[in-house]
Amino acid sequence: MVRTVHALMASDDPPDLAEQLELRDELLIACRDVLLRVSTPGAAALVAHIDALLDLDDDVSPGSTGGR
Repeated sequence: MVRTVHALMASDDPPDLAEQLELRDELLIACRDVLLRVSTPGAAALVAHIDALLDLDDDVSPGSTGGR
């Protein structure tokens, strides 16, 4: 993923929104996985916010059936 982010930043082409959103989702999921191992109330709250954000994205995506 890091190489892909660097490639996007170095490109002269206009940013591809779908690709940027996919990278953001991958980052959120990676953060969520780490937070699940922390097991504190604060980490649990962040996981809930990440889950809500990912679910919200699914609900407004074209062709979405909702939920992950």
